Amino acid sequence: MAAGDSVSAGFGKAAGLGLIAKAAEKHGIANHNDGLPASTTFNLINNFQGARTLAKYVNYIVFHTGSKDSATSAITTLDQFKTELLQVAKAYSCKSNRLTFNTILPRTATTDSCATYANRTKPSWEALRIQENNWLRDKTSAGDMAYFAVNLKIGKVIAINDPTVQMERNADGTAVVMDSNGK
Repeated sequence: MAAGDSVSAGFGKAAGLGLIAKAAEKHGIANHNDGLPASTTFNLINNFQGARTLAKYVNYIVFHTGSKDSATSAITTLDQFKTELLQVAKAYSCKSNRLTFNTILPRTATTDSCATYANRTKPSWEALRIQENNWLRDKTSAGDMAYFAVNLKIGKVIAINDPTVQMERNADGTAVVMDSNGK
């Protein structure tokens, strides 16, 4: 199951074909898309009853969530993000399924249709997105997997998918280099 925002759901002419569903289809993996463009962690936790019920019958759930929360200032700190992601995990996990979360993809405004890196503007919440992704990538006892292991009593988060690292670039277009803890 794909769940979360437009990265899961797709949008416009690609509705139902978000990046998660496209990746599953490319590899011949049957999937059900329960993403919704512009959804938030609040939506995942408190709404989407059908998706939460269906979660009992799937083996894996892949989430992309958090960007709309940050863009609207519903989430403004890393601690708040951690709490919200744990609540998402609790809302969807059961003994028979496994959860994975994606790092949050970058968002930019552009003055030249993304022809150059120099003409892109980062959103005001970019620093928070980087903190969130660093925490998701952190393999130490301070990172996400350790946090979920301690705080998630039913079900299991088995992995963090990191499609974002392929898209993150410095202003000059060079790839962002991270250390072994994802920072």
